[in-house]
Amino acid sequence: MARLDRAASGRGGCGDDIVRTARDARLRSWCDVTASVVAVIAEERPIRLLDVVVDDGTGRLCCRFFGRTSIPGISCGRRLRVTGRMALHIGRQCLLNPAYELLDDACGTSQVSS
Repeated sequence: MARLDRAASGRGGCGDDIVRTARDARLRSWCDVTASVVAVIAEERPIRLLDVVVDDGTGRLCCRFFGRTSIPGISCGRRLRVTGRMALHIGRQCLLNPAYELLDDACGTSQVSS
């Protein structure tokens, strides 16, 4: 979790506030949101990418991962903490390759990846 905390605190930039809810996420804002996965969409053409859509009760965020069609542990209903900058990619606002933390697994532990 220390890596994710460092990413959230160190990347805000010059005077940027960290957005904590999907409702407040705007283009170029730095986001650190805890939410539930509501959709997992894989595409393989023209490039491999995985869209993980999360909902925190205030709105939805798309987390886009390049070069992947799945991520072990990520499925609908799973809670995640995602951290990254909101960007525009192919006409859609999303977090590009965000750092993420898997929350509330069966063992009661969490896993961090970036």
